[in-house]
Amino acid sequence: MREKVKVINSIIIASLTILFASYAFSADWQMFRGNSLHSGASADTTLVPLVKKWTYTTGGSIYSSAAVAGGIVYFGSNDGKMRAVYATTGNQKWTTSLGSVIASSPAVGNSRVYFGCDNGKFYCLDDSNNGAILWSYPPSGSIGFIRSSPLVSNNNRVYFGSSNGKVYCLNATTGDSIWIYSAAPDGFVYSSPAMDDSGVLYIGIDMSNDSGTLLAIKAETGENTEAKKWECVFSWPLGGGPGLSSPIISGDSIFIGTSGNFLYGVNRSDGTEKWKCKLGGSIVGSPVVDSGVVYVGSTDGKVYARKAADGSSEWSYTTSGWIQSSPVIASRIVYVGSDDRHLYALGADTGSLLWKYPTTGSIGELSISPSLSDGWLYIGSYDSCMYGFVSYDRLNAILGKVTSGDGITPINGALIEALQNDVLKGYAITDSNGDYLLTDLTPGYYDVRALAISGFISSAFKNVSTSTKDVNYSISFNYTLGTISGLVKVGNQPLDGAIIELSQRSYLIATPNTENGGLYKITNLLPGTFTVKAKYGSTNLGTKVITLQLGQSLATVDFTITSALPPEGIYNYPNPTKTENTAIRYLLNFSNPEAEIFIYNIAGELVRYIENNEIASIGGSTYEYTWDCRDGSNNPVTSGTYIYTIKAYDKVTGEIAVGSKKLAIIR
Repeated sequence: MREKVKVINSIIIASLTILFASYAFSADWQMFRGNSLHSGASADTTLVPLVKKWTYTTGGSIYSSAAVAGGIVYFGSNDGKMRAVYATTGNQKWTTSLGSVIASSPAVGNSRVYFGCDNGKFYCLDDSNNGAILWSYPPSGSIGFIRSSPLVSNNNRVYFGSSNGKVYCLNATTGDSIWIYSAAPDGFVYSSPAMDDSGVLYIGIDMSNDSGTLLAIKAETGENTEAKKWECVFSWPLGGGPGLSSPIISGDSIFIGTSGNFLYGVNRSDGTEKWKCKLGGSIVGSPVVDSGVVYVGSTDGKVYARKAADGSSEWSYTTSGWIQSSPVIASRIVYVGSDDRHLYALGADTGSLLWKYPTTGSIGELSISPSLSDGWLYIGSYDSCMYGFVSYDRLNAILGKVTSGDGITPINGALIEALQNDVLKGYAITDSNGDYLLTDLTPGYYDVRALAISGFISSAFKNVSTSTKDVNYSISFNYTLGTISGLVKVGNQPLDGAIIELSQRSYLIATPNTENGGLYKITNLLPGTFTVKAKYGSTNLGTKVITLQLGQSLATVDFTITSALPPEGIYNYPNPTKTENTAIRYLLNFSNPEAEIFIYNIAGELVRYIENNEIASIGGSTYEYTWDCRDGSNNPVTSGTYIYTIKAYDKVTGEIAVGSKKLAIIR
């Protein structure tokens, strides 16, 4: 019989839960934000930690949120293809090439997939026939960029907006036009329509004069002058840029955000303003409402919780990047992506961080709205990947926490093993919070233990079954937990905002960002060998292997980028932009630099010249210029692809560095 070892200083594994379930498809997410109300909420249980089960890589950045129906996930991407993949495996069912950027999120119904393209056409594909095109609208020509995500109603109609300022209603079977509503001849419609149970359609209209309109029209008779029920006009200071989020319907209210930093609550019956509150940045994504609270992200990097009744503050949570993603909610957990390349799970009541996951791209870089279906979460990223996550309770899972003898200090890098008849069936490594998760176990009884210091010290085994919870373990050790820390620099200048990935035995256990002068620190580590990778954006800056010896309290791992103007350090966000502003950033390894930026159109013509005194230093070796998408005569530039070139030189050494990147503007 296996016995517990004597405890000198113990590691305790707490809150051990074993859950088994099979996959099912009880709640589809058939269109943008899940349904015609754009609620963004799911009644399915979706609990953290989420487990990434698959990654599907496309040929271009993903701007399209996924639709989920019948066990299939549908989404478009920048490579011009609409895809259908199986929800639990990520394996491809079919792909259809349209030859144009797809940023419109699809809607799915009756084995048909509806969406718009940047080529000015709206498509209907046959899911039962490998995504074959059933019809497109208009039959010839185009109607402008279609980035509005469609709504399919129960009476066989499909609704969407276009950059030509019009709202369209088509027959969902034939693609024939039923009505066209000219909402704003001088504006554009990127907002996605929502519909209430009385058949009223709500949609945001962006104007070119720093204002926007929330429009309510009768869905049955949209082309007639009497179809308009009401309109609510919003305006904001010059320079805020046009931009309304897609509206959501909750009870007797409509909630909508603006690029002028305001969140509005509007009466659904007559369009009068209930309240408005100013946040710290533009609101690009749509809000979500649950239990009387509105949750929304902002370009100041914060997620805000405001009371639905009056807009007063409940809480806010700060990430390290813009939030353009529309949050969703399930099981009182708010899920949202950030431009800092992480997917976040926040407690809806307090805003506390429950869990986060790093992607390789910028997750607006996750500016895409997550989709929820039957305990799964799907989200696309600018790294060209669609990710499939599942709630741990949908898996055959064992999870828990490892702490030191004080029951508080988490332990990084402890090995958890599950055995049957002395045969290893699964293992996991604790992360920076001391948490671990064993998945994909078959139902039954397991001997589970914790191992420390590369297996030299072990806890006792306990035999646990599916009905056992909160099983605790202890192991003995006498040593100080270690720390890995370091500095990331560009030349002699520290780099904030780099991501450090610490892994052991192929398990990712910590992902801190550098801050306060390029510094990072990972504490409470068991002795062992670790891989440390530094990244900036989607580019690797270097990988090193370090061994934390028994009794060693500190190991240092530094990274230095020697290129004067590294390509991986040049980027702009948002890209593409539809908010009238895009921030151009670059890293520059010069001791006494000057720089200038040249912006060209695709024909090579100079559109805008930026002098050194217009470029701001934002810390360390990082510089930023926010372009208002206007030319040298202060006229708005047209939609299209632009190339920006940074030319820099060191005033001391005379060294010159040049770098270029592309950006896209969608109007």
